[in-house]
Amino acid sequence: MDVAQQPGGVSQRQPVTWRISVERPSTGEPPTGSTIDLIEARAREALLDKCRLRPEAARLQSRPILRGGTVCGIHFAVRGPRDVLLTAVWDAQSGTLWCYDSRGERFLRTEVR
Repeated sequence: MDVAQQPGGVSQRQPVTWRISVERPSTGEPPTGSTIDLIEARAREALLDKCRLRPEAARLQSRPILRGGTVCGIHFAVRGPRDVLLTAVWDAQSGTLWCYDSRGERFLRTEVR
């Protein structure tokens, strides 16, 4: 998040928007918007199901993972009640989604293409 300086020295966080442009080395073709939506939907479903969270009780956040200035994956996080933190990482090169529980233990590995 970018921090914007307000009058009086108070900082306020501004949301950062980013556009995913991922190229898979194997095909050289970027995934379509529907592919990215599918990845996000799979991550949301897996993370919410793991702790039986309702969608309205936990919001999915996502951030790009950069390597050499190029997006090579996406990091997903869900914070639920009782400080539950579930995460998932999608690797663009392999098309694999790894999901981790609040202890950091992997509970799911699946391909999303």
